[in-house]
Amino acid sequence: MKKIAYLLFLSFIINLNTYAQQNWVLVLNQKTNYEDQIWRTRNHFPQAEIEEFWGDGYSVTHLTYSDDKWALVMSKGANLGLQYWTSNETFPEENINAYWAKGYHITNVTYGDGKWAAVMSNNVGLEDQIWDMSETYPEATIKKYWDEGYRISCLDYGQGGWIVVMDKGGKVQQQIWRTTKQYPKKEIEEFWGKGFSIHQLTYGQGVWALVMSKGLGWGVQRWQTSTTFPDAEITKNWAAGWFITGLYHGDIANPNPNPNNIVNPNPPKIVYAKPTINWNAPYTPTLTVNKEEYRLKVCVKSTSPISQVRVLVNGNEVSEARGFEVVPDDGCDNTIERTLKLNVGDNNLQVEITNKGGTTISEKRTVVFEEAQVNPNENINVINDKSQKKLAFLIGNAAYANSPLKNPINDVRSMETTLKDLGFEVIKIENAGQKDMKRAIDDYGQKLKGGKYDVALFFYAGHGLQIKGNNFIMPVDANIKQEQDVEYECVEVGRVLAKMEGSDTKVNIIIMDACRDNPFERSWSRSTKGNGLAMMDAPVGSIVCYATAPGKTASDGTGTNGLYTEQLLKFMQIPKLSVEEVFKQVRIAVVEKSNKQQVPWETSSLVGDFFFKK
Repeated sequence: MKKIAYLLFLSFIINLNTYAQQNWVLVLNQKTNYEDQIWRTRNHFPQAEIEEFWGDGYSVTHLTYSDDKWALVMSKGANLGLQYWTSNETFPEENINAYWAKGYHITNVTYGDGKWAAVMSNNVGLEDQIWDMSETYPEATIKKYWDEGYRISCLDYGQGGWIVVMDKGGKVQQQIWRTTKQYPKKEIEEFWGKGFSIHQLTYGQGVWALVMSKGLGWGVQRWQTSTTFPDAEITKNWAAGWFITGLYHGDIANPNPNPNNIVNPNPPKIVYAKPTINWNAPYTPTLTVNKEEYRLKVCVKSTSPISQVRVLVNGNEVSEARGFEVVPDDGCDNTIERTLKLNVGDNNLQVEITNKGGTTISEKRTVVFEEAQVNPNENINVINDKSQKKLAFLIGNAAYANSPLKNPINDVRSMETTLKDLGFEVIKIENAGQKDMKRAIDDYGQKLKGGKYDVALFFYAGHGLQIKGNNFIMPVDANIKQEQDVEYECVEVGRVLAKMEGSDTKVNIIIMDACRDNPFERSWSRSTKGNGLAMMDAPVGSIVCYATAPGKTASDGTGTNGLYTEQLLKFMQIPKLSVEEVFKQVRIAVVEKSNKQQVPWETSSLVGDFFFKK
């Protein structure tokens, strides 16, 4: 990311005449791919409204300030991914830099009520972005970066200076910009006739700054002006199928007397892109299961509505999968899920998706269905010999700045001692940051490769949480201010499962003494549906164990260890208990001691017996 040195003097004298005769300019489009839209005006910054409608799947598409009020527009179907907002009396450079590093880009910036406000969105498909602030209109900056392939995406005036944001690699195909002392009605109509749409319209220092672009995907466009906020005009145009794409304000000496006639007679030709497809399940290129049914899940980026989904198994379309399920998801434009009945053996899966831009077919993922076959007369499925090699990986995180925990360090140390006594080789990390956790997981996976171990065990004690059905474990250095930070600040549990699935172990045991309440949910703008972890399918030869039921929270315990780990340590050391019986006894004990408030849970695809202590 690049940032340009800027001039920002708090001693700038704002030209009060600029705001003396402010009029509202409303810009609307008839075709935007928006599914729905809301607008609100507030005398205070509309934080509560943003948070409320984020939770309903809307994205901020416009935010401005004039006439002592904030005007907020939020839309469904804007394809902006996760969002973040920040505001400050000075331009919020540090926060912008931090979220640039996480893959976010500025999609709205404005000044009002003595503060700068910026909205940032991820997954917007940009190669790079710069911003510049200057005392005068940033003509030199625009020309410099224009020559390097950047185009203007945001432009505003405030605090006695101009801010310009320019992007590289966005959807804009062509762009023009003009500055005029009078409202640029003639310029708008001229470039409407050449297939451009109004992209940005800003007023400052007695000058109108107009930006018009091709490639925005907007159809017929119109604008109208009013001396007060255009509530009635918005309501009327919404009813006719128009959506807000801009709300601007400035000095218009002679507002248009008949604004409904200002309609683009030559709407631009809309060019749609093909969808892109990324796999969520299966998580890895090849997955082995022992259940006949499997639920695939793909993340789809699409700039136009999906018209068809085809699911192929071994090259043949699965007819019963035509009624696909499209689930809105923060990280994707759409998440498509479908439950399939598998054939015994290899099932090569592909998903074919069509939108207005064309058809895309995904890469192949293979799900191997192996029917469990246990011979009761033989001991070939019993994994308990002292010669068996067993490798355990333990993570205990407790020293969180927000909501520290008492027992995870004691838990992993007690678990380390017990597992070593039971013949396990143990890798352990404590109070680990994200980088250390990811590095340790990769090292664990590398060590498991090559068939050197028969049994793999992963144990985690600390905070854990789910986002849209995906489970994350939380490093102690996680800086989480809102839900969309989780995927960048935490570690997905699937990363560990993938390492274990890629090994040649006969038994994999995953133990999650996590979800000890979500310390951030109350402050999140888009809360999860339930505090605890989500259910994960156990790959063949695996058992996944949770300290509490899916969607519920676990106790940190009142003793030396957490309630769940305390009982687990006890029953692991009892001879002749199979691994399933161990966790059954743990569940009975935890339910009793928690007065039925905590119910441990497991999913198992084990095909043989395993005993911690024979």
